[in-house]
Amino acid sequence: VEAGAALDRGAAIPYTSPARVVLSGLGADELFAGYGRHRVSFNKDGWDGLERELATDVHRLWKRNLGRDDRCIADHGREVRHPYLDEAVVHFACTAPVRALADLGLPPGHGDKRVLRIVATMLQIPGAARLEKRAIQFGTRIAQLSRNASAHLTKRSVKADTPFRSLQPEAE
Repeated sequence: VEAGAALDRGAAIPYTSPARVVLSGLGADELFAGYGRHRVSFNKDGWDGLERELATDVHRLWKRNLGRDDRCIADHGREVRHPYLDEAVVHFACTAPVRALADLGLPPGHGDKRVLRIVATMLQIPGAARLEKRAIQFGTRIAQLSRNASAHLTKRSVKADTPFRSLQPEAE
C-alpha cells in the first residue's frame, strides 16, 4: 500500500492506494507528436521533418524512457502497463499517415496528439481532450539524473533518417 497526495482545486489531499499495477501514458507523445520538439521539426521541415523526429523517438523509446520509468515504479512496489505501446497501437501509429495523427498547424493542446484528442472527445471526456503537455520530469531533473546513472549501460546510438511511416513491425 502506497501513500501519496492528490490535488483537488490546488490543495493536496492525502490518499493511500492498494493498487499494484499502474497504467502509464508512455508512448503517446512519441507516437502522436506530443512534444514541443515535434512542433519545432514540423515548423522547420514540414511533414517530412515531423516524420523523422517521430521515427527518432520510436527508436530510442526503450533506451530513454522505459528503463527509467520501470525502475521508478518498481522502486515503489508496483508493476507498470503501457497501453500506448501495445503492438496494435504502435502498428497503427507507425503505418498511418502522420497527418492523420497530428495537425501541428493547430495550437498546442489541439493539434498535438490530435487523433487521441478526437478519441477522448468521442468518449465524452472533453477535459482530457484539451489538456496541454506538461512534462514533470524536467522540472525535477529526474530525466537528466537517470541518463547519467544509466549512461554506462549502452553505447548504442539512434539514427533519425528512417521515415516514421516505414517503422512497421517485421513480418513473421
